[in-house]
This record gives sequence, structure tokens and C-alpha cells, in this order.
Amino acid sequence: MQRYLLRRLGQAVFVVFGLSLIVFFMVRLTGDPARLMMSREATAEQVAAFRQRLGFDRPLLVQYLDFAGSALRGDLGTSIYYRQPAIKLIKERLRPTIELASLGLIFTIITGIPLGIIAAYKPGTFWDGITQSLSLISQSVPIYWAGLVLILIFAVRLQLVPTFGRDDWRSYILPVFAISLQWIGRLARLTRTAMLEVLQQDYILAAQAKGAGPLTVLSRHALRNAAVPLLTYVGLSFGYMLGGSVIIESVFAWPGIGFLVFQAISVRDFPLVQAVTVVISIMFLAINLLVDLSYILLNPRIRYS
Repeated sequence: MQRYLLRRLGQAVFVVFGLSLIVFFMVRLTGDPARLMMSREATAEQVAAFRQRLGFDRPLLVQYLDFAGSALRGDLGTSIYYRQPAIKLIKERLRPTIELASLGLIFTIITGIPLGIIAAYKPGTFWDGITQSLSLISQSVPIYWAGLVLILIFAVRLQLVPTFGRDDWRSYILPVFAISLQWIGRLARLTRTAMLEVLQQDYILAAQAKGAGPLTVLSRHALRNAAVPLLTYVGLSFGYMLGGSVIIESVFAWPGIGFLVFQAISVRDFPLVQAVTVVISIMFLAINLLVDLSYILLNPRIRYS
């Protein structure tokens, strides 16, 4: 187990390094932030002085080495636009994103898994067709379009929920539904496939022959043995909800990391974009590691070396 953890941590360091390197050079292809932040009346000398003050006049490799060295000390740089430490801005916006992703994950689980179980228990029936149709539709609808439609219907026309922000519990309804929409359909299809395979095993037939009821067979025997691929998907979906919330948070003006990085990209705030990328990648890798370790709880026969 210790060797496995050390190997995974080494891989995580390599992934974070590679990702930060790619993002560092890619964001600089979008243009010169000095030109964007200075007024149109600024002279070339003023722009050059501003660029020098930011440190963007140095070679890119030197800039990256400075960023990497500071990141190892816990300093992810200072936002150009907000003029505050990037790590401070991330801490302020991290809780709303975690809340949105966590509620989206919970809604995905309590909706997607029961739909998949019903479809697997009664394959080829009306309920199976409904589940597969809903799954296909949910995966086909772009999340930004779904978010705009939800706002138009429930916020503008019916005026049941706020159109944007994070003021009260009603503000969570549309963003949570929108961010979990695609994942519900995928989880339902995956649950159906995994359960269909498990329900054909001999120990399921033995449990039914002993008089076990449908609920006992599905929950105690079938679902637990089908939980490994489901757990993998749940962990990945949570990571993607954390890192891929840019669109939903932008549509609903949700004050989280996704909306923060959207604003940072709009004004070419390179240090803030880099800092958010590093934090999200570390969180995603930590979630994957926790998912791998949780396999042992579900299946004691699994061993890591």
C-alpha cells in the first residue's frame, strides 16, 4: 500500500507540473495583458513600463521557473486584475464551487442510480425505455443551453427562482439541476449495464432461490458488487463538476472558481488562471486517489502493491 501511495503521489506531481506548464504557455498565446489593461491613450513607453513592472518582459522560461518556485512555497502569484494574492481569491470562491458540485453529485446519485436499477431489473419494459430515453436526452443537451432554458422558464416566465447569484436556497435549484443533467443520464446507463451483468451471476440466482426479496437482492447483493465501476464514475464526475463548472457558473453568475477563472481569462489575468488550474488539478487528483483507495472497502479482495 505504501509503495502504491508513493507511486501515485509521484505521478500526481508529474501531472500537475505538466498541466501547469501547458497552461502557462497557452494562456500567453491569447495576447498581451498590458495592452488590455492600459488605456488606449497610453503611449508605447507607458505600456512597456507596465509590462516590465508585471515581469512579462522577461523570457517565458524564466517566468515559468519563478512561478513554479513560488508555487512550491505556497505562493501562486498575485492577480493582475484584482491586485490580490491569487490563493486568497481562490479560497474565497472555493466554498460556493464545492457546494454546487457536492449538491450536483448528490442529486446525480439519488436520481441516476435508481433509474439505472429500475431499468436493469425490468429490461425491455416501458420503464427501461423511459430510462434510456431520458439518459440519451440528458447527455445530448448542451449544459449552457439547458441553463439558459431553465432560466427562461423558471426564473423569467414563472418567476419561481432567482435568475442569478447565491442568495438563498432557491438560488441552488437551477444551477444544481443544470450541472448534474448530463451526469444523471450517464450514471443511469452505467448503472443499468453494471446491474444487468451482476443480476445474471449465480449468487444472485442462489439468493433468489433462498427466498430473498427483490429489494434485498438488488441492494445487498447486486448493487454492492456493481459499485466499483459506479464509484469510479461518481469520483470522476465530482472532479469534472469542480473543474468544469466554468460554463454553469458563468450562466448563473455563481460566485465560484469557475466564474472567477472565466473573468480571469476575459481580462488575460495569467497568474490567476495558472493558480486556479493548479488548485483544481490537485483537487481532481486527490479525488481520484480517494476513489482508488475506497475500492478496498467495497471489495476486500482488491490489494495494491
